[in-house]
Amino acid sequence: MHTHTPASLILNRHTELLNQHTIIFAGDIQDNFAAEFKQSKVLTSQFHHAKRLEKNGIDTVYKAIFDKLDVEHATLLVYYWPKVKEEALFQLTQLLSIVNEQTEILIVGENRVGVRSIENRFNDILTVQKIDTAKRCSLYYAKLNTVPKFDIENYWKSYSLPNGKMHYALPGVFSRDHLDSGSRLLISSFIPEDKHTPKNPKHTLAFLTTPQLKADVLDLCCGAGVIALALHEHFPNLTWTLADSQAQSIESAKRNMNEINLQAKIIASDILSEIEGKFDMIISNPPFHDGKQTDYAITERLISAAPKYLRDFGALRIVANGFLPYETFMQSAFGNVEIIAKNTQFTVYQSVKLR
Repeated sequence: MHTHTPASLILNRHTELLNQHTIIFAGDIQDNFAAEFKQSKVLTSQFHHAKRLEKNGIDTVYKAIFDKLDVEHATLLVYYWPKVKEEALFQLTQLLSIVNEQTEILIVGENRVGVRSIENRFNDILTVQKIDTAKRCSLYYAKLNTVPKFDIENYWKSYSLPNGKMHYALPGVFSRDHLDSGSRLLISSFIPEDKHTPKNPKHTLAFLTTPQLKADVLDLCCGAGVIALALHEHFPNLTWTLADSQAQSIESAKRNMNEINLQAKIIASDILSEIEGKFDMIISNPPFHDGKQTDYAITERLISAAPKYLRDFGALRIVANGFLPYETFMQSAFGNVEIIAKNTQFTVYQSVKLR
């Protein structure tokens, strides 16, 4: 028996309508409901969802920005509303700008993440009617009144980092509006004069005392690349690989690295799934929420697999909310763990591959 999200369960009550169409499924798709419709395609900005969908034989396109070829022949767009409203507006506007004007539209999502805002967000573009509600979700039917114009330049947000570098990010990217406290603490743990210098420089590759050091660094769950953006000036000889699952993060990281002329390798990856080779250091500010629920499964996978991707005496350094059990996970995976920096909310942990 298939496990469907509440949003898909409400859609399942309308299969008579769905079966009449060639369907584009898009948005926050977390199950394989699309597989039940032969004439369907999924557009997703989440790499881990794309790999799962492809594995289940579903025609899938992974991108941050979709084009007319991606929606060609579609007569119905089914959009799953994500938890970040700005991301929903970004994705839905671009999709509405490329679908055929006669395309029918279904918009579905959980009430708690704001799907009901569709009732007044697109008044000049869509005629919207709520057609169902169940399982704390709402389903809307819509038709285009006017094809909107979409210009990605209107969706970039920027702010200045403490080092003066500008940070650019698209909707849905973590820390888009300001430098978050966790990343700020993680960045500060690399500053040479920082008072939290680790006790054993050998076990940290002397990162905090030799700015000329040449080393290979992997930033997992990189977001817009804020860590590399902040550290490149201090450590210009590091070779960076940045990885994230979200397509908007990948595009944002590319822009930020171009802005500082840093030739980083930027990869879409489900944690370490697409990573090759070994590194001297892995850095991460990993997510610990799935919607509004605490979920550290991603970080547990990252920590357990990290030793395989580190050279001898290579280090894993992560920042986390202090209540999370990452210190225990790192001790189990590496046999050692050290607190590098700490404040009232966050802790920076480091483990070293000693064998």
